[in-house]
Amino acid sequence: MNDQDAIPTAKEVSDLRGECAALRAQTVNLQIALLVAVFMLAGFFWLEVRRSSQTLRFLRPQAIQVDDASKRLDVAVQNIATKLAEYGRTHSDITPILTKYGISMTSAVPAAPAAPKLLVPATAPKPAAAPAPKK
Repeated sequence: MNDQDAIPTAKEVSDLRGECAALRAQTVNLQIALLVAVFMLAGFFWLEVRRSSQTLRFLRPQAIQVDDASKRLDVAVQNIATKLAEYGRTHSDITPILTKYGISMTSAVPAAPAAPKLLVPATAPKPAAAPAPKK
């Protein structure tokens, strides 16, 4: 290796310093662009969370109504299945239909399902006893 190759000239040094300054400026610009992109993404996520929470607030009462209706229908379906199973025990013609839809005739009565909401209070007054017939 020559001594001339090891020592850079003043022009080469100034060129290298210029390139370093340009790379430094480009790095700063890329960092700023990345920072802007991160804040925009964070803002987008915040907006989506806000919209989702508002939608959830409006849909929650409807979901509760659907859940209550589903529970009432579940009780009704269980009652119908129990009655069909009882009917199937005495009428063998319906047995293939019950087995097709998965209704077991040997199943016990289901555990006490939740009582459906009654339109009439359960403690309604009892009617008065009818008078005894005259002889």
